[in-house]
Amino acid sequence: MARMTNAGLFGILRSLNRATNSPVNLPKEIGCFHFFQAYGGWQLHRTVNVNGGIRAITGGFMSKGEMYNTINNMLIGIELANATPEEES
Repeated sequence: MARMTNAGLFGILRSLNRATNSPVNLPKEIGCFHFFQAYGGWQLHRTVNVNGGIRAITGGFMSKGEMYNTINNMLIGIELANATPEEES
């Protein structure tokens, strides 16, 4: 796998927000997925209330590549959940 860039990681984050009809560029808005970065790793959060409360979507901190793969798998799940059986074949 090629080295994961910040642009690639934030690009797939925008795709996740769009796929879930969440605010794309405003982490303070309810429903927005956004990153928290610490300890050299990344964690996916979602804003859950007007006071800025968050829910950690991913457990621990992970590398950019692992985060990209996790979000990609979430997008595949969303696509499958929204697909009709005729679309899958």
